[in-house]
Amino acid sequence: MTQVGIYIETNNQIQRKQLHRYGYVMESEYQGKPITVEGFGEVEETFHGTVLTALNAAVQRLMGKCELFIYARDPYIMQALVNQVPEWKSAGWIRANGEPVKHAEIWKKITDQLDVLRITEIGTDTERHAYSSWLQGEIKKQIMKEEELNVIR
Repeated sequence: MTQVGIYIETNNQIQRKQLHRYGYVMESEYQGKPITVEGFGEVEETFHGTVLTALNAAVQRLMGKCELFIYARDPYIMQALVNQVPEWKSAGWIRANGEPVKHAEIWKKITDQLDVLRITEIGTDTERHAYSSWLQGEIKKQIMKEEELNVIR
């Protein structure tokens, strides 16, 4: 089965809602050769919401059934994905305490896509990864470029 890695980084890990930037790399193999695609974006969200937004953007690009491994430095989101999401989903996106799941609309999009593609093998890791430095550098370049454009305007 094809293996796909999704590597996610954000410009910071501040939990309050603010403008966050994110980047992701998707890595797999095609005809025995490694292939990668990347994506970048920004969102007015919390850190957890930003990681989910990046994950959703990447998951929507998946084309078929695969073994999926997700790298993101957000232990809450990573453990929720494998441990709590199935329970939340079956309970209509309501937590055990009766409160609605935060970011339920993004979780639903992610799980809907994983269901369509019948992806059941998901692994996670919350440590720095092979693309951490590169993604952080690209996000910083985008911020600097935007700041330079603001000076010219």
